[in-house]
Amino acid sequence: MANDPSPDTAIQFVSPKTKIHKFTDTILDKKIIFQIVNLENSIMIYINNIDEPICNNLDLAMCTRFSSTPQTTSLIGAKAESSGSNVAGRLAKKLNKTLYLSLNLEDSRFMVPLVEKRLIQEINQFPGKF
Repeated sequence: MANDPSPDTAIQFVSPKTKIHKFTDTILDKKIIFQIVNLENSIMIYINNIDEPICNNLDLAMCTRFSSTPQTTSLIGAKAESSGSNVAGRLAKKLNKTLYLSLNLEDSRFMVPLVEKRLIQEINQFPGKF
């Protein structure tokens, strides 16, 4: 038959390059959900403080050879309302990777610095997951 693989053709299995790391913590009496999707050349970080998965905003930060400060932009959501762009820039610089950040916190003004601190603790504790 024309569609049968030849006996010389072998299927080679490879390990996936995408890794997912998920953890939760309680900050200011709220459960915070962190999900990190480590892609081949970039990383997606999703942070939420409600049980329903939402993505109200998405920020992108990337390091370039032209500037020591990562370039950031808001892909989803209003840039004026999002502190995620600043956090994404700092994390992209620390990880030296293109970074997508979805930061969905209700009480973001007081919560964001604490959430960022907790995320940096996780990065320092488990660098292989980032």
